[in-house]
Amino acid sequence: MYQLTDAQFDVNAAADRTIGQVKQYLQNMQGSAERLKEDIQQLVNALIAKRKQERGTHAQIVAGLKIPVRQAVPVTTAAPLNRTHKPDSSKPMEEWDVFISHASEDKDALATPLAEALRAKGLRVWYDDFALKLGDSLRQSIDRGLAHSRFGVVILSGYFFQKHWPQQELNGLVTREDKGKVILPVWHGVGFAEVRNYSPMLADRKAAHSKDGLASVVSLILEVVAG
Repeated sequence: MYQLTDAQFDVNAAADRTIGQVKQYLQNMQGSAERLKEDIQQLVNALIAKRKQERGTHAQIVAGLKIPVRQAVPVTTAAPLNRTHKPDSSKPMEEWDVFISHASEDKDALATPLAEALRAKGLRVWYDDFALKLGDSLRQSIDRGLAHSRFGVVILSGYFFQKHWPQQELNGLVTREDKGKVILPVWHGVGFAEVRNYSPMLADRKAAHSKDGLASVVSLILEVVAG
């Protein structure tokens, strides 16, 4: 039980004043919220426009390649099963021809144009921009790509050597090489000494070089994948 110490205090009037102050504050904030919404929308529109422009540039690069295009095999087409042979369940099902491992800093300069060029040649390409959808688990998607790709195209660069995730992807590809060649290295802005300091094993392998042009890199990868 509460008692007022001030008999002149009007509870209803005080409550009305407080409610009025809250309403006034909310009305003042509404304008700021609307402006923030407009700023965010403008930022989103600008980012979308920039991405479309980048896509257009990459498409022009791919269209300019002079290498003959190999038609993609429809995913619904399957070779007849040999009923006398039981599939080896210990081998992972291959869903992609190549997995592209790269540092995010190399995405615009090489990774995205290369992924689009290989896909234009009919290859099934695991690339984060292609494979990841809103809400997907990055780790789980990468693990699946590593496990179910025939080859791993590894873009070796100064940025790659500094990044944790690309190195983890490379480690995953190395574990699959017990039964044959999986890693296809592409040197991007690095030389023999830099690659050797990072990994003598990778320095000893024949690699494609981005300085020779995108068409040359694509051609060398196709030679291996088609063979």
